[in-house]
Amino acid sequence: MRSRAPLLLGTLAATGVCALGIPAFTQGVPAPEAPVRQVQVTVRVLDAADRSPLPSRITLLDSTGQLAAIQAERSVGRAVRRGVIYTSDGLATFTAPVGKYTLHATRGMEYGLGTRELVLDAAPQQVELRLRREVDTRGYVSCDPHIHTLTHSGHGDATVEERVATIAGEGIELAIATDHNHHLDLGPAARQTGSAPFFTPVIGNEITTNAGHFNAFPVKPGSAVPDHRSTDWATLLARARAVPGTRVVMLNHPSNDHSNFIPTDPKRFHPGSGESLEGRDWAFDGMEVVTSAALQSDWMKPYRDWFALLNRGLRISGMGSSDSHEVNRFILGQGRTYIAAPETPADQVDVDAACDSNLAGKVLVSMGLFTEMWVEGRGPGELVAKPSDQLTVRVRVQGPRWIEADRLEIFANGQRIVTRPIASEQSGERGKGKVVKADLTLRIPRPSHDVWLVAIASGP
Repeated sequence: MRSRAPLLLGTLAATGVCALGIPAFTQGVPAPEAPVRQVQVTVRVLDAADRSPLPSRITLLDSTGQLAAIQAERSVGRAVRRGVIYTSDGLATFTAPVGKYTLHATRGMEYGLGTRELVLDAAPQQVELRLRREVDTRGYVSCDPHIHTLTHSGHGDATVEERVATIAGEGIELAIATDHNHHLDLGPAARQTGSAPFFTPVIGNEITTNAGHFNAFPVKPGSAVPDHRSTDWATLLARARAVPGTRVVMLNHPSNDHSNFIPTDPKRFHPGSGESLEGRDWAFDGMEVVTSAALQSDWMKPYRDWFALLNRGLRISGMGSSDSHEVNRFILGQGRTYIAAPETPADQVDVDAACDSNLAGKVLVSMGLFTEMWVEGRGPGELVAKPSDQLTVRVRVQGPRWIEADRLEIFANGQRIVTRPIASEQSGERGKGKVVKADLTLRIPRPSHDVWLVAIASGP
């Protein structure tokens, strides 16, 4: 079951002003500009349920809706960029110029939105915002299986210490480090920054080649990094699976061009039959259908390619991820995978059980919406062996109140068989909507042959 919707909050905007005028001079020297007064703001973000400090993302927008110029000390457990602070302990102090602002606090797509309008004049201000968990994801853990750092991937801007703050702040419970051809353990940085209680770190590797990028996880600590110098998939996959501990190998951003290679380029992949025109074996356990840092203008293309592989008889799980290398340019966890797993504290996720579910297809993909489907009472990845004359299909779509959903589609073997509008429950004011966007029970005639079903909910 797949879902998409924008996750949000503040776009990164660059503005430039070119103005011609006559400066004022005093004895040939430009008059100094008056210093801009800065006002100190202290923000505390609490869990509404028990008033405990809550890791979060704090976003400050100026009166034009752009990310505001802030100044904040970069310290352990913080990640600071223009208009944005990630805090591992729910506390942030910064200064901003005198003016009018909108302050937001968020924690990924399972939590509500905390908002406060601010007028900064001279006096320091203290703000307390409480976030409530709104989306019921019991039985699943939130996972970003494609996470990078500047420290070890060599591009982007997120250091390892900043990365763990963004993981905690976006509510990712299972965080898979996949730096390029590197095995990274996020555990030490999580403990150093106070982020450790909020997620389970997993060592992984993005095996970055000239013929595609493949994530392999979990990796046993101390394992050698596999040789990535090949363009033969059979060789590369064998090397990935030979790394001690590895259970899942996934294909990343299959429609994107890296090193002049696109895995699903029609020159090498038939989009109808799922056939490799180069004889490549698509022996992957998972494939990204949503990569929020690498979205397609035709956002359904990765789904259609995945559908073609399913129709070919391959059991490949659709996956969602961020592929984030940055703190704020692309948001970590915006695309994510929900993996069926036993209920445990966030820092004690059963990685083996999560891998079992991933391999069995017991996953959901989200970019803001949480869409579940049951067929004759069975959930994702399961088989209905002897259906009656009609299939009973239930679909439930959830999302935080600040996200809307407007359409539900169900696909059978890649063909759309149901399209239903989802009536907007928004009042026009963000935060006034409903968490359960839709909960429908449908009757579908029994297919005359084997069929797989996928539900996709989407929104503006």
